Amino acid sequence: MTPDILKALSTDQLFIECADASEYIASDREGNLALLDEAERRMKQGELEVSRFELIHAALAISRDDRDHISIFIAMQPTHAWHGYQRALRAAAGKQELKYLYHGTLRSRLIGIARDGLRPAKRPKKWGQSGITAHAASGVFFERNWRRASNWVGAAAVDHTMRPVKGAIIRIPVGDMLVENDQRSAGSLVVRQDQISVKDAHVRLYPFTAVVEWMPLSEGIETVRRIRKDQKQKRA
Repeated sequence: MTPDILKALSTDQLFIECADASEYIASDREGNLALLDEAERRMKQGELEVSRFELIHAALAISRDDRDHISIFIAMQPTHAWHGYQRALRAAAGKQELKYLYHGTLRSRLIGIARDGLRPAKRPKKWGQSGITAHAASGVFFERNWRRASNWVGAAAVDHTMRPVKGAIIRIPVGDMLVENDQRSAGSLVVRQDQISVKDAHVRLYPFTAVVEWMPLSEGIETVRRIRKDQKQKRA
């Protein structure tokens, strides 16, 4: 059964979500299949044009017949035709109004972020090169969608299987913030403020998937505290 979170999306929102998913096909296989199922349901009910569904199907159904594979990289064999469908799906979705900014981080940082807001990095020494260090300290960096932001949660978030289990993605309304393109990372965005308010922020904890609801930042922090408590009790 398709999750209620997908049923609540408008048809335009669903189409955009499918277009985003097609660009990051390996990041959320089960979520992609749920998106595909919801698109098919709407197509059969006449809520989604057949031509749009055919584009979604061509771009996302590549993993449908192989749900049991450990990795979608094994399951899918991208072809020239598939890349064409993916580009066509993105083109059909068109350029969208930027409503939210997405920031990947560690879940352990959520308490400090809730207290102080998002701030430019003060001690980004781990970047090594002075030019990169200065750039990292010049603003707060974001992505246009949560899938791309998940790539920035950092190496400290991953477990021995390379899953970002200690990661979190923060979603913030753009509002009246001045958003610039990041010249060092194509497609990324930067806001050059000393502090960015998170009073309206929502968060998604790992696993990062389209079928999990965004929760208020305060709820995300409480969830992290419960996780820590459970882990302590297991070690005791």
